[in-house]
Amino acid sequence: VRRSREANDALDTILDSSNRSAEMATMIERAMTEQARGIRQVSEAIANVREMMTQIAGATQAQSKGTEMILHAAEEMRDISRRVAIAMTEQGRGGRQIAEAADNVTARSGKIAAGTREQRQAIQQILAATERIQNLPRENMKRMEGMAAAIKTLGEQAALLRQESISMTVRKGRRTVSGGTLLMGVIPLESPAEMHRKFSPLTEYLGKKTGRRFELSVAIDFAKTIRDLAEGATDLAFLTPTTYIEARKACDAVLLVKALRNGIPSMHAVIATRKDGGMVRLEELKGKTFAFGDRMSTTSYLIPRFMLAEAGISIDDLKSHAFLGHHDDVAKAVLDGDFDAGGLRESTAKAFANRGLSVIKTSVEIPEFNICVSKDLDKTTADAIKQALLALDRNSREGAHVLSLIDPDYTGFMAAEDGDYDVIRTAMEKMA
Repeated sequence: VRRSREANDALDTILDSSNRSAEMATMIERAMTEQARGIRQVSEAIANVREMMTQIAGATQAQSKGTEMILHAAEEMRDISRRVAIAMTEQGRGGRQIAEAADNVTARSGKIAAGTREQRQAIQQILAATERIQNLPRENMKRMEGMAAAIKTLGEQAALLRQESISMTVRKGRRTVSGGTLLMGVIPLESPAEMHRKFSPLTEYLGKKTGRRFELSVAIDFAKTIRDLAEGATDLAFLTPTTYIEARKACDAVLLVKALRNGIPSMHAVIATRKDGGMVRLEELKGKTFAFGDRMSTTSYLIPRFMLAEAGISIDDLKSHAFLGHHDDVAKAVLDGDFDAGGLRESTAKAFANRGLSVIKTSVEIPEFNICVSKDLDKTTADAIKQALLALDRNSREGAHVLSLIDPDYTGFMAAEDGDYDVIRTAMEKMA
């Protein structure tokens, strides 16, 4: 456009020049030269205008295409807006449906919660009934244990009656023992018949050495042995460390001697199980069944229970426990599978080792069994008994026979004092 205007001005100049040509004839040659130059400039200007017009035409065409694209995009935007509107409408409808579904879920959750509460109450009732059902076998087991203990006691009483019927000695109240028969009580570590077999040679030996007649009196349990000594039914007794301490408290029993096991006045208690039981540590006994001997036994109750306590196991941690009385009964019950483990003296455990009994824990050294006399026994007789016991020697034929029957590891007796059993007193106090 600018060039077109310039061309217009040039043409006006040309027109003016033409008008002045008549007047300026003398300047024609120069004017013609200038005119030729102006024509060239006009030609160039016209060419430039033509080029610009071409560019303008191209730009106009491109603008037309852009306008068409904008219109097309506007139509697409209109379609998109329409679809968005439809989608928003559907979304609103879906939101309402979701809200309704949430309300339904809430209502159903409430019903489920109520049903769960009812189900929990029913489960609790079932659990309570199951516990009652589970308690029935335990109660039956306790009844069976009581019946077994009663039957065992009847058998022991029968054996004891048979032994007592041999002498047919009738005693009533406290006896006068001056010059008469002396009765020796023995704790029932095993059956009365077995205890008679083991200790009869000892009473015969004492009778020969003291010039007095001795008879055995095997009680049904440990407590009866102590009562017999306290009431004067027996004059001397073979006791465990625990029963000696109880006898000392009950009737001031006088300690004479304690046994030597392989030359040493001490022994061990053990906790044993079956070799095929798979248990090797005391901690594994938690939740298991356990057999004790007598409630007043040192090696089959006090020390084993003390060992369990040191391993962090109380009586309540055991699934069940029972008192079987004799050490050999504990070993047999464990081997028969009636109990997972049991407490007993080491010598009894060794005797049953070849039948499958395995020791999983051995106690520290504890004082050996002892022989004590009633405080009412005259000192001369008591001293004679003590000297006869101290004279027992495993190296002599008679001594070896007497001692080996009592215990295969016994080698004799040595003098004892009450303080020798303080360690047992301490253990009893701790367990109490």
